[in-house]
Amino acid sequence: MNRFRQNNGNEERDGSERPRPLREFRHDSQKGAPSSRKRRMQVTAYWLLPVIVLLVIIAGAAYLALSFYFQQEVSAGDGEPAAFSTASDKVEASELLNAYLQAIGGRDALNQVRSVRYEGRVIFGSGQNEFQMLLLKPDKGMLVTNPGEAGSLKLMLNADYAWQVVENRVGAREISPLDELGTQSLQWSLRVHNTFRRIALEGQSVGLSVRQMEYLGKPCYEVSKAMPNETDFKAILEKETLYLLKTEETISGKDGKDKFTVLYDDHRMVSGIIEPYETKLYRNGKMDNEVVIDSIRINTGVISSLFEVPEEILR
Repeated sequence: MNRFRQNNGNEERDGSERPRPLREFRHDSQKGAPSSRKRRMQVTAYWLLPVIVLLVIIAGAAYLALSFYFQQEVSAGDGEPAAFSTASDKVEASELLNAYLQAIGGRDALNQVRSVRYEGRVIFGSGQNEFQMLLLKPDKGMLVTNPGEAGSLKLMLNADYAWQVVENRVGAREISPLDELGTQSLQWSLRVHNTFRRIALEGQSVGLSVRQMEYLGKPCYEVSKAMPNETDFKAILEKETLYLLKTEETISGKDGKDKFTVLYDDHRMVSGIIEPYETKLYRNGKMDNEVVIDSIRINTGVISSLFEVPEEILR
């Protein structure tokens, strides 16, 4: 016991071993708990931040997608084809024909055309007439001047049969066959817009020659070919768009050869296909007529029964 007391006394005498009194410790008062409003704000901020980040990411992705889409639309030229280009100055006829078909709608779309209805005005030196032209593949056609009026003239073609129908003022109809020259002229008139297109669709590149040139101050391609029956054909395409600007065709007839020149203008898209709405026809260098088309309808309103050959023609 004394020993323990002695030790205790020593500890009291050693100030370094003396425990600190409680009053030397500082006691900081605790801060009050956050209010319920502050807690709600903290929770809201906690969830709102990732939502905002997600929305920004979505908006950025949408902006990039839309920018890419509109850039694609602009690069497409609002439906206008890009310029045809080759690796060298030499242009292969087969490549040019394929590029031309693509520029005016594509081979598949053109092959799906079964009928075309044109309506507009044909202007001659003496005046103008309303006209309607119907085409039905492969070899049927109708050309009507002043349709629906008394005295209108209707020229009909069904393969090798061609005839005319005159509507008299009293309602009677006069039907008469066309001679060989009239038949040939009608056949040419009904296919005038499609000669080069047919060459391209059928891939008739053999014998075609291509050269680069300028026409009306524009860089162009000139495509020429010797046709059967000692005739020839020439087409001029605008280099930038590959739209048809001019054709020249020589046709042999009873009285010799006639050179027909057609100028094409005002190209527009109809049901995905490019068609010229204005043409001027020259025969042997002299202007024959000008056609201004008001409307074109594809694959509608043309049926085969319209081209039935009358009995009086078959006799």
